[in-house]
Amino acid sequence: MNNSIREFPINKQQFVKIINKLKEHNEYIMKLYGEFGIDYDKIPYVDDELVQLLDVLTSDGEWVSYYCYELNFGKDYHEGSITINNIPIDISTPEKLYNMLVADWNKKQEKKQMWNDWEVQLP
Repeated sequence: MNNSIREFPINKQQFVKIINKLKEHNEYIMKLYGEFGIDYDKIPYVDDELVQLLDVLTSDGEWVSYYCYELNFGKDYHEGSITINNIPIDISTPEKLYNMLVADWNKKQEKKQMWNDWEVQLP
């Protein structure tokens, strides 16, 4: 198993740009569906795969999916609706989602470092 410590794999500008493009594309598809009755299930649609890729890339589980689909790209976020260990988490914008993901990533990397340091001290 590779226990090397890694930097967060995407910078904030890239992450926010991708999320905003996904949101823009989703709104366009919904507009086609609403105004013209075009069945979006028949349109080539890679957004789900991109969201899943971001979930995997950020090793966050499914926070990106949750933000995009359950929170409708932050539109359905309500203050205090998300807590971790009774601490409110604000992911109302792509920037705030990114900050939360990076903080979680850093905690995981610190734990990896702690285990790596511990393993080095073994006889």
